[in-house]
Amino acid sequence: MGIISPAQDTQRREELDDPKGLPDLEGLEHLLSPRHPLERHSEPFAMAWMPGLLKVVGLVSQRRLNASDLHAFLALVGLMQHPTGRVEVTAAELAERLERNPGNVRHSLARLRRLDLIARWQHPRTGRLYYLVNPAVASMGGASTRGYTFRCFNEAIGRDATTAWLAGQG
Repeated sequence: MGIISPAQDTQRREELDDPKGLPDLEGLEHLLSPRHPLERHSEPFAMAWMPGLLKVVGLVSQRRLNASDLHAFLALVGLMQHPTGRVEVTAAELAERLERNPGNVRHSLARLRRLDLIARWQHPRTGRLYYLVNPAVASMGGASTRGYTFRCFNEAIGRDATTAWLAGQG
């Protein structure tokens, strides 16, 4: 779903095709471990939530977001890690993946942050920096993971941005 190189795609497909030493069951290995989503689905996916997605479309219509911003946003959604939804990428890495000027990507990311579509979040235990996509627009994982992502996103923004964002006040 994300923007990946052909080499990354081949590597990921090889990892997904490896039934972890089990005998070849001709495509039925996903039945052996129904709790592991990478084995239930051929590709990880993000859930898009219509109210949030419609607001993003509205921002484009209002010219508060341009095509480059939308491109960067959708790339971040595509790079969300399963099952946390975190995106571990720098602006320079994203620019390289999108084959765009790093300065333009930084401007897009800044605009997305100002509109509360993404947030920069530091993991409290590891200290690693991630981008979080507003979970009112797209998320991964079940209800508890989404709830945790809402808390982390709001912590990164410094307020309950997700509720205000959907209400049109963000």
